[in-house]
Amino acid sequence: MFTNPATNEFYKEGETMYRPNLAKTLQRLADAEDPTALFYRGDMAQTIPSVKDGVTSSISPSLTQCGPPPPSSWIVTQLIVKVMGELYPEPRCKEDLESVLFYHRLLETEKFAYALRTKLGDPYYVGGMDEMIKNLTDPFTAKMIASKISDEGPLPIEQYAADGYMKEDHGTAHVSVIDEQGNAVSVTSTINYWLGSKVASSLGIIWNCQIDDFSVQGQTNGYGFHASSANLIQPGKTPMSSTSPTIIYNNDDNQVRVVIGTTGGSLIIQGVASIVIRSLLFGESIKEAIDAPQIFDQMTTPYVQYEDDFSQAMIEALRAKGHVIDKKINMHSTTHALFVNAEDKYIYANSDKRGNIHMHPDGY
Repeated sequence: MFTNPATNEFYKEGETMYRPNLAKTLQRLADAEDPTALFYRGDMAQTIPSVKDGVTSSISPSLTQCGPPPPSSWIVTQLIVKVMGELYPEPRCKEDLESVLFYHRLLETEKFAYALRTKLGDPYYVGGMDEMIKNLTDPFTAKMIASKISDEGPLPIEQYAADGYMKEDHGTAHVSVIDEQGNAVSVTSTINYWLGSKVASSLGIIWNCQIDDFSVQGQTNGYGFHASSANLIQPGKTPMSSTSPTIIYNNDDNQVRVVIGTTGGSLIIQGVASIVIRSLLFGESIKEAIDAPQIFDQMTTPYVQYEDDFSQAMIEALRAKGHVIDKKINMHSTTHALFVNAEDKYIYANSDKRGNIHMHPDGY
């Protein structure tokens, strides 16, 4: 598919690559009397994974966030936002974003959230998922986690109650869109590694190699953590994913406020959450929030990880508070977000500076 028959080499920039099977699929959808029925319920649907209803969760009396259910990680992402909202009730001070206490609370919140993620799996195969979705989107859960966080320092690791570790996932792309009528779409797509399984269907769709994202029975990672039992492989089961496409809207008028998503495996969760926290809760511009250097604890290593340009003074202050910080990381995640100003409805867009490919927001 990606080899030019004239040269017997991969297509290069400026050459034309033909995708006839995919073209037929798109043409059928364009010509169909009911393309939704064809794609989701017709013969096309038989070769594509099932469609699930989304999940909603309140951030405040006026704001609701929504995203996909497990096996995505969105309910973990939204929980981080809700807990930080509990720790910083209104009115909020933008200066808090530069305090040691803010980053300490964020790291502790992430540890509780990532620990809960180790208990998640495909609802069709893991019992109790509907109840867990209900529990993790309940405001009481955010209040309970917030009450457990000590401003003095980290807790003993067993108090976060992780059930092993979740396998790292890879290779995502994201698009955030708002149209002229105010409709919003947040899409995070992945086939895992480059070219996925290297097999395409008759529809022209390349199949993923997501089987790599399942936990393996008895396997431990490099730090001695056992694999999550909820994510063990089974026939027909979908593995856990870090994808967390998010749309946030105002309850009073149903107008969209934020459309956001991130690429980069397990970095997605803290990436989306931290940017929503900084922009929507604390009032940073969407560019300020995305550009801010990141620090995070995913409960997959015994160390806090941080971005190269994160403040060394803050690192030392967090170490003094008891955090084990031992590893810098070059972020390979990129965030793409739209932020709608509540007063004038102007749409602000930003693409992450961390991306190593050309990308930029565009609009009407």
